[in-house]
Amino acid sequence: MAEKDLKYYLGLNYDIIIRRVSSDGVEDYMAFTKELDRLAFYGLGDTPGEAYQSLREVIEELFPYYLEQGLDIPEPKKEE
Repeated sequence: MAEKDLKYYLGLNYDIIIRRVSSDGVEDYMAFTKELDRLAFYGLGDTPGEAYQSLREVIEELFPYYLEQGLDIPEPKKEE
């Protein structure tokens, strides 16, 4: 089997969770997945769409780093 590359990982279909969060009286939205470390892989925004886009940008920045460092990138879990 061929080695999994950046294109493979960026094409994975993670279930995205978006929650409204409040900090210091300011409400934002946070986007994350169950599989990826929520402390590193999360997005914030004023709207759910902005939070999602922010998460996608984080993924696109961190996945290359993870691959270069030989770090494991968890794949989405397939539900039966």
